[in-house]
Amino acid sequence: MLEKALKKSSEVGTLPDIAASLRSYETSRKLRVAIIHGMTRMAAIMAST
Repeated sequence: MLEKALKKSSEVGTLPDIAASLRSYETSRKLRVAIIHGMTRMAAIMAST
């Protein structure tokens, strides 16, 4: 994410928006974590029944 922000800022000639890059990363990470936790929970339920 930060690499994209740096590349884009160098092309446009502005400062990189690091805060927006981190927010984007946080949002995508939350989704990945939720999916993995859900799959793990389903696997645990299937293994216990």
